Amino acid sequence: MIPLKYRERLPSYWYENTVAEYHFEGAGSEMDRGKQAIIDLGNQFLLPYATYSLDVWDWIFFGQVQRGTNQKRRDDIKKKYLSKARFTLTTLRTIGAMAGALRRVSEDFPNKRIYFDFEAIAPLDLESLYADFERIRPVHVNSSPGVTLASRVRLTMASCLTTGEQITVYPWSETKLQGQGTVKFGIGYLTTETVSVYPA
Repeated sequence: MIPLKYRERLPSYWYENTVAEYHFEGAGSEMDRGKQAIIDLGNQFLLPYATYSLDVWDWIFFGQVQRGTNQKRRDDIKKKYLSKARFTLTTLRTIGAMAGALRRVSEDFPNKRIYFDFEAIAPLDLESLYADFERIRPVHVNSSPGVTLASRVRLTMASCLTTGEQITVYPWSETKLQGQGTVKFGIGYLTTETVSVYPA
């Protein structure tokens, strides 16, 4: 049977053609592989998806092949690209997002400072933030940006008590009663009572 994706494009008298069925069966995986290769080749022109074309990207931006992981090489290319970018809020947001979980970027015009506000949920690379900021900073802006960390972690504390009791009744009675025990504190509340009665 010819697969449905090919049947939609063929006239109806081809549906039961065994030669066509063998052809599509054999060529189908090759056609899929070729389609994937075309998509992958197109992705090499987009920096976030580039893998084997990073050598070309490195040559364009640095004049030589860089060392490191693919992600580090992509970040270096982005930084080099941003170093020639204009000093805009969009550029500052991009630099901040590369350094950590950025919430917002604000400007303090009278003091000529830029403030980066980050969430404290991911590691923050302050060294690269300062280096990237210095690379694009105009002369009239103060050299050290302000960095704020905000934490939205909700802390819940609770306390619970677990108790237990065991009573054994024998046919005789004891005149002196002594007790021993251990009190443990933990999570949850559970009361257990065990009563054993033995016949006389």
